[in-house]
Amino acid sequence: RFYSRCARCSVELLDIVSCASCGTLQPPPDLNMSYFKLFSPKQEPHCTVDLQLLKSRYHAAMLLCHPDRAINGCDKVSSEAWSGWLTRAYSCLRDPWCRAKHIYRLVCLCGKESAVEDNDNRDSQLGLSPLELSQILDLREEIESLEDKDVLQLRLRESQRTIDDEMKALAGALERRDCTSSAHLINRLTYWRNMKEAIEAKLQK
Repeated sequence: RFYSRCARCSVELLDIVSCASCGTLQPPPDLNMSYFKLFSPKQEPHCTVDLQLLKSRYHAAMLLCHPDRAINGCDKVSSEAWSGWLTRAYSCLRDPWCRAKHIYRLVCLCGKESAVEDNDNRDSQLGLSPLELSQILDLREEIESLEDKDVLQLRLRESQRTIDDEMKALAGALERRDCTSSAHLINRLTYWRNMKEAIEAKLQK
């Protein structure tokens, strides 16, 4: 939900956080709010983000909801809620992986959470063919048995190249609003990211 008019003076909002006319801090957004709109009310989800612009908008928004601006207890609560929202949104949008999953949620799931985008720390066979799953599990077994650091470094570079290629493919699928391909790529990427983390962990031993 996005309030297009100020909750206090009913003036059309130019900024989602605070009213430029009366300075009133607006009600915090609901859980399905687009992170993109927190920093630019008219911005649609996009895989490419200007990180410097995002950073400047984040800092400006945080100043608007700073606790020192709170007039009463209600504003204090809203200020704290906004700070949490903005920090979470900023952290996500500046990370390509989190940003892509957020766009998938907005575009393909109407803002709702999904097992497809919340499986970073567990295995999931959702959306993978038996051949794909077999190849990935074979590679994982190989990684677990490898001790040669040169070979591990090679596998790490190969994993990163695969991740980079599939992130590009995911960005294209999201731009086309191809939700089936996006879900499939998110699950493949989850496996490859976990694989990369496993290799990095072995290299640090």
